[in-house]
Parts: sequence; structure tokens; C-alpha cells
Amino acid sequence: MPFDFKKVQKMKKDIHPLDYPWFAKDQEVKHTPPGLESQENNLAIDFDGVIHTFDKGYHDGTCYGEPIEGTKEALEFLSEKYNLIIFTAKVKQDRPLVNGKTGMQLVKEWLKKYDMMQYISEITCEKPRAQYYIDDKGIHFTSWNQTLIAMGEKPDPRTELGDMKF
Repeated sequence: MPFDFKKVQKMKKDIHPLDYPWFAKDQEVKHTPPGLESQENNLAIDFDGVIHTFDKGYHDGTCYGEPIEGTKEALEFLSEKYNLIIFTAKVKQDRPLVNGKTGMQLVKEWLKKYDMMQYISEITCEKPRAQYYIDDKGIHFTSWNQTLIAMGEKPDPRTELGDMKF
């Protein structure tokens, strides 16, 4: 009996990609809830250590760092395709005022000072819905084993040979 390609194509439409991802690769998986399609082009970007240098840590609570090289150009380029959302703990409601200003005021002032505010759609302290998250402290998840190795909680077998470490 010859292979029925049309029958397989019809079957693929009835299969959910998360059930058999290797079988339905050409079907797009939607991750945005109905009614929130406007958020499909969001790009979430951390503020400290990604947009500006953060070499002193919290320091005095101000936004003291300089822009990281290429930041303005990247934001300008990305804003043509994505809604850029800055996510930062600096704008949390429970954060104390710094020089009489909220964290939101400080972040906006910094962005305006360096002529970047026009590229930003939103600033939040919560993890927004986004296609991508750009964060200097993130670990790309592929498995828990890999994550524990990346965190230094588990030895990397590629660098060990018995008790010898490379």
C-alpha cells in the first residue's frame, strides 16, 4: 500500500504540537491568552546590568550607571518590531523614596537623560508577557540538571575526572 501523504497532512491538523512536537513542527503554538494578542510582540528587558552599568549594586538607590555600550542603538532597532518593556525591582511600590523620588521617577529620569524613553512602551516590576526576556542574571533553561550545573549547585561532568578538576 503506498504512503498516503494527504492523510498524514490531515492527521497533523488534529494533533496538538505539545503532544507530539516532532510530528507537528510546522504548527505554531500560541502562548498568549485570547484577548491579549496585543502583547504578542512584547520584549522584556531588565534595567540594572542590561541597560545601564550596575557595578556598585544598590549603592544609594539612585540610577547611577552609564548606558551599556550599544544600548540606545539596540533599543531603537528593537522598538521598530517589539513593544519594549523594562522590568526592574527599582519600581516596586515598597521601595523607599530616594531623594524624595519613587523608583519609577528615577528610572524614567535616567531614560530621558540618555534619550531612550521614546523607545520604551512600559516600565514594570512584574514579569510581563513577552516573546523574549533579556536579563543579565538569567539562566537559559533546558533541563534541571543543566540549571543546577549553571548555578554551581552541581558539578559539571565535562570538567571532572574522578577527584581531578580541570
